Amino acid sequence: MTSLDLVLRFVEALVWPLSILIALVVVVRVAAPRVAPPTPPPPRPVIRHPGDSVATAITEVEALTGRGGGPPADATVHLGETIRLTPTEPRDAEWHVVEHLRAGHVVIVDLSALDEDAATRLVEFCGGFTMGGGGTFFQISGAVVLLTLDRAR
Repeated sequence: MTSLDLVLRFVEALVWPLSILIALVVVVRVAAPRVAPPTPPPPRPVIRHPGDSVATAITEVEALTGRGGGPPADATVHLGETIRLTPTEPRDAEWHVVEHLRAGHVVIVDLSALDEDAATRLVEFCGGFTMGGGGTFFQISGAVVLLTLDRAR
């Protein structure tokens, strides 16, 4: 048996299973139903009710956190380095608020540099974050709020 005969037998041994595999792949590709990729849901619109404002948002958040704007139950738990933020971009402000609160700082946020909608969204974000962390949210003045997290948690 020559080397050419060996090569031909080797190719014959490979071609048969390989041809069946290719035929199966073609059949599956042709016969398989075309499934469209799922489309993401449309973005939900932000629904604003008449009278929505920063003051309304602050009042609602204070009511939800159960503090009513009063001092925290145990002030010694909440004492820490104080950071004052005057955000101009709500996205950056959210990040800074979270980082400073997680570091155990007391965060004072001055909302006066933001437009009404951005300030309202930031107040709602801060209220949710402090409520989830067992912290305190209360209004110091018209557009200034104070945030803390309970360090004992």
